[in-house]
Amino acid sequence: VREAVTEVHGLCGRVTGMSGYTDASAFVPARGDLPVVILGPGDYKLAHQPDEYIDISQFLRFIPLYKSIFAKYLGVS
Repeated sequence: VREAVTEVHGLCGRVTGMSGYTDASAFVPARGDLPVVILGPGDYKLAHQPDEYIDISQFLRFIPLYKSIFAKYLGVS
C-alpha cells in the first residue's frame, strides 16, 4: 500500500492510527493473519455521521490508487 501511494500520488505512505469503527474490528479477531489497511478519501471525522459526504473529485482521485493496490496484492501489474 505504501508503494502504491508513493507511485500514484507521490506521497510517503505514512502509517497512522485512528479511532472509530470499521469492519476490520470483526475480520481481524476472526482471522488474525488477515492483512488489514483502512484507506480512503474524505475526512474521517465525517465518517458514519448523518451528513457524511465526500467530494466526487476526492473519490475519483482514489480509483487509480485502489487499482494499483489490487494489482500489487494480486501480483498482476
